[in-house]
Amino acid sequence: MRETSSVAALVVFFAGLTSQARAGQAARGCVPTGVFTDRTGLRVTLEPAVHAGGLIATAGPGGDFEWANGTLAAKGSRWCSCGAGGSCQSSRGLCRALEMAFFLGGATVRTATATVENDCSGIASWSDGGSAWWKPDFGISAVHVVTMTHLDVGFTNSTRGVCDAYFDHHFSAAVETANELRRRKSVAGFRWTTFPWLLQEFLDGASGCATRKRQPQELAEVREAIEKDDIIWHANALNSFLELYDADLFTFSIGLKDALNSEFGKKHGTLCGKQTDVPGMSIGAVPVLARTGVKAMHVGYNGACKLPEALPPIFRWRHEATGLELVVMVEPGYGLLVRVGPLALAFYYVGDNGLPPSADEVEKYWAELQQRFPFATLRASSLDDFTSEVISSHLSTLDVVTQVADMRSFKGNESRENRETCLRAKGRQPLSRVPGFR
Repeated sequence: MRETSSVAALVVFFAGLTSQARAGQAARGCVPTGVFTDRTGLRVTLEPAVHAGGLIATAGPGGDFEWANGTLAAKGSRWCSCGAGGSCQSSRGLCRALEMAFFLGGATVRTATATVENDCSGIASWSDGGSAWWKPDFGISAVHVVTMTHLDVGFTNSTRGVCDAYFDHHFSAAVETANELRRRKSVAGFRWTTFPWLLQEFLDGASGCATRKRQPQELAEVREAIEKDDIIWHANALNSFLELYDADLFTFSIGLKDALNSEFGKKHGTLCGKQTDVPGMSIGAVPVLARTGVKAMHVGYNGACKLPEALPPIFRWRHEATGLELVVMVEPGYGLLVRVGPLALAFYYVGDNGLPPSADEVEKYWAELQQRFPFATLRASSLDDFTSEVISSHLSTLDVVTQVADMRSFKGNESRENRETCLRAKGRQPLSRVPGFR
């Protein structure tokens, strides 16, 4: 890491806690102390100071502010806010937002947001909206980097428009990124994880999702990327509202990966799936997934849906009626970071139907990760690889959850009820209505 003279040291103290805290006695840990680093390696040091008025911060040589004021939110959540450059993870207590305002000549020159735990420990990151800083984590020895684009058919464009975008641009962009990093002999790696259905539709066009079928050169390019493991897939066919599946449909959808694995001689998606921008998942999915050999699922919650406070960020979800289990990872958002002991799963997640990252963007992200985890080995990886390592070395350390009444946070209830009525009329039982499976 490098240290620049522009911000050699920031000395920050904030008021608004308790009289004891303002006196520097209890809750002293709430002062955001420590050395933080940003994505470029710039180091910022925060140290507590005591001032009679409770408001003081001084900048080092070349600093752009004179003093700062901080306010700790009155209410907290068990889930820490991610923040730019941070990670969503479960707190030991209740996380509270810390809002910082920096002043120069009486005017606000920047604001910053961090989170602290209820016991005033554990600040992991803070951001001023444009830059982000975090404490380097020396306890992580290996980071599995998974790169994905969030597929949302019909959201940013019509169904056909979205498929055209992926097939005309996204797949070729992923191929180009992988090839360019290889040409550069870059330390950064790249594997683009996508959905089995989307990839199969690119290859055969059986559903007619796109305007046209692919030309031989396009197919050859993607097939070569698959052979090189530059393009891979996970377990589930698509992002789905699983509560509207019955067991047979769900099993069929999980089986789509098997056709690709058979054709290309791969084993992708045999262990872990990914649900993104969804309101959760019913426990009825556990025995279906387990019987197909899937061992884990990452669930990234839609922003309008409340992730249950009781859930740890990664746990073993046990279906008591069958005794079958699934390792479940949950995050408020599409996917950022999951920690298990010395292991981390880091998502480079592109938003709704966005292009895969360029070679420059991948190298920038890898440099950022290396700053955050200085002792870690980074690898372009897959959900399966991370799951395999968790199960082989850390499964016994995970909490076992047997019943979560509110893991599903439904939205669009009227539409859901109508579709469930249609399923029942056809003699099919939605997973969300199977007795004992909720």
